[in-house]
Amino acid sequence: MAKQKKRIIITGAHGTGKTTLMNALAEDGTRTISQVDRKVVEENGWGHSENTNTECQKAIFKAIKKELSSKRNYISDRGLTCVAGYTFSKA
Repeated sequence: MAKQKKRIIITGAHGTGKTTLMNALAEDGTRTISQVDRKVVEENGWGHSENTNTECQKAIFKAIKKELSSKRNYISDRGLTCVAGYTFSKA
């Protein structure tokens, strides 16, 4: 029987310590996927206040989906539900 992969998503509001937790886990050698959304925003020159626009959220969704499709174990501070929340929060 194949060993099941472990994939954990940490969610929470801004400023609740997700990134701090991810940094501590990474220092201990845990494979983490962190701050994908920030990287996308910075690479595209969008400001923080623009990260809820549809184009930005589509780019973040695509980047997170690519990262999360990994066949390895990981802990991530963002999931696709986070993107959906930001996308529809302005509706």
